[in-house]
Amino acid sequence: MKKKYIVVTIAFLLFPITIKSQEIIVISKSEILTKTSERNLSLKISEYEFLKSKSDYLQTNAVYLPTITASHTGTSTTNPLMAFGSKLNQEILTAADFNPTLLNNPVQTQNFSTKIEIQQPLINLDGFYWS
Repeated sequence: MKKKYIVVTIAFLLFPITIKSQEIIVISKSEILTKTSERNLSLKISEYEFLKSKSDYLQTNAVYLPTITASHTGTSTTNPLMAFGSKLNQEILTAADFNPTLLNNPVQTQNFSTKIEIQQPLINLDGFYWS
């Protein structure tokens, strides 16, 4: 038994086995620089801080530029209460609208409204930075 262990030990010593733990990769200096610049977190943080500062600067134009909004609403109904109320709100009621048959079974009433607003600030003191 001892001879067997001695033979195995001598065999390992005489025939060395080379094992590489990592693969060797050849890389150029330019590749290293591009990879480090792509993965550098402090560079990414500074880039986003720059974009934030740029957006803050562009937001200061709101002091001078107008605000424009547009809205569109519409209703169409045959509900007696809604139809009468819609005509009442539009101020288009006539004496014929008080006919009991039209009040209980109205024709389709439509109300559509489109609104565009442009607001130009004259002086917006909140938008200026006073030091």
